[in-house]
Amino acid sequence: MTNFLSLIIRQMKRVKSYIKKQKSSNNIMIRFFILSLIFLWNIIKTILCFCFSAEYRSILFLQLLHAKEVHQTTSLTCMNRYPEIFKACRDYFNNKKELTLLSYGCSTGEEVLTLRQYFPQANIIGADINKHSLARCKKLMVDDKVTFIYSKKSELLKYGKYDAIFCMAVLQRKPHFVRSNGITNLKKIYPFEKFEQTVNELDRLINKDGLLVIHFTQFY
Repeated sequence: MTNFLSLIIRQMKRVKSYIKKQKSSNNIMIRFFILSLIFLWNIIKTILCFCFSAEYRSILFLQLLHAKEVHQTTSLTCMNRYPEIFKACRDYFNNKKELTLLSYGCSTGEEVLTLRQYFPQANIIGADINKHSLARCKKLMVDDKVTFIYSKKSELLKYGKYDAIFCMAVLQRKPHFVRSNGITNLKKIYPFEKFEQTVNELDRLINKDGLLVIHFTQFY
């Protein structure tokens, strides 16, 4: 079903691309017709995604029900995305075995699996607010020193404090949209106060001499 949905969306994108080329027509009726088709395309795409994509529904519900808590809405991730950073952190701890690490915004768990490769003896907590992603995490083959939790203060405190917190490509909102549209004021999309509050909360969860590793954000 997912392949079928992808095929439909690809075909509709081709049609949409052709339609967009006609937007500059001098005929007002043609322009109106084209804009109507684009509007219809967006509605159809939304309906298809909602009906056939559990991930799309989970993100939509996050935005509607947890707008204050959610940061990045995409669940895109992969194994070993930041090898230089992970290696530097491993060297910092000098192969210390008794560590507790937090992957904040662990998505579907690839970062947790990666951390296990760098820290074979550590306790690793993966936290995410997306319940669909967490369900996928809990199907992973992991050892008994790996735990996945719903990302809320009480759960984070239960397993902390942490020797290192990895917050990678989490503290941002719609980065590709922001770049492609040349947006320079993020107040309505992702206010600085939200970013600052989360950084302060994570900082309070760190052990003395621990590491708070934040990478790829819209604020520095």
